[in-house]
Amino acid sequence: MIRIASDGIDAILREQGMLGLRMVSPAQRSAYSPGLAERGYRFDTWDTMIADRETVRPRIEAILEGGLPDGLALAPALTEAEGASTRRVQQFVSDAGIVPFPGALLVEAPGQASVTVADRDGNPVAFANGCFPHNRFSPHHRSAWVGLVAVEPKARGLGLGKIVNALAIRRMVEEFGAERVYELVSPSNETSRRMVEACGPTVDATLLCGSVVPDGAQRFTR
Repeated sequence: MIRIASDGIDAILREQGMLGLRMVSPAQRSAYSPGLAERGYRFDTWDTMIADRETVRPRIEAILEGGLPDGLALAPALTEAEGASTRRVQQFVSDAGIVPFPGALLVEAPGQASVTVADRDGNPVAFANGCFPHNRFSPHHRSAWVGLVAVEPKARGLGLGKIVNALAIRRMVEEFGAERVYELVSPSNETSRRMVEACGPTVDATLLCGSVVPDGAQRFTR
């Protein structure tokens, strides 16, 4: 349930410009949206695509069995929140039109991992991130989120989106023991939807994730 008081929402929006809400039911959205609208906010949502680990395992292994395209390799793990490699990845994600995470959320940590595919010069050509966003009091605490999937425009058509997404899912399932994996996709983004479905997750209409933002703020469609 959404339990943040009105003044708490105002404080978060003043400080951060948005309030992220995950795994909300359609009924909760319907109940809270009118009150948010009255106070000048809207609740933008994305489809939640989810699957358990037994569903994703054979799908991602089939994607990964062929390895990476020639000339590409996995880059070393990100370990420094303010390091040059992390900043390069943040710029790469930003150039792809995705709001990048702070470096502290991209580096290696318990339950947190990123995957970077790079060219021979070490430049990122594909990226994905995974983490456990729910605390132990949530029924979704063993569900890992995977996202921030970005591919260099010149490298598109090689299946890199599916590959880097599958690599991130495999890390969350095999290294960190995720029982389920979910991703967020705009209903209008067919390319991303097909990429995620190839790895196993499908839309669960009973779960919504999104952001409370001031009415009039830019609407993100990725």
